[in-house]
Amino acid sequence: MPNNMNFKNKFFLLIISVSFMVASCNDFDDDNLDFSNSLNPYVEFNSPPAVVVEPGVDVNLQVTMRVAIQNNLSVAYTVTGDVDDQSQVVIPAASLSSFITIPGISGEGQAIVTLVNAQSEGSEEFTVGRGDSSLGLSTTSVEINWANP
Repeated sequence: MPNNMNFKNKFFLLIISVSFMVASCNDFDDDNLDFSNSLNPYVEFNSPPAVVVEPGVDVNLQVTMRVAIQNNLSVAYTVTGDVDDQSQVVIPAASLSSFITIPGISGEGQAIVTLVNAQSEGSEEFTVGRGDSSLGLSTTSVEINWANP
């Protein structure tokens, strides 16, 4: 008789547990739960915020993006200082990065390369940096110093 009672108690607890689980499913007001990553797609430099090289040396700066996409991504940038330019670099479809090459100058000097905006061929806008630049979460501009050792 004790085994039969033990089985009845376990069965009763199972029925109550399942009932509570089913009843708790109805507590949600919205069945459209979003489990996606809420961080916007962004681009940034994969570089320290300052680079020092000898005069005449070209500088290659890697521009990276958070997620690969199926379209090319055009990233506009400006260069100010002893080198003055504005252009864009294309991160190819299904890639995560590309390089900007800043030609070296013959003497000592400085330039600042700043990412301006990024847009895919499918017109998807990307954020420049991961958030507020004052928080230092991303490198969105790089200072290049050409200096003699």
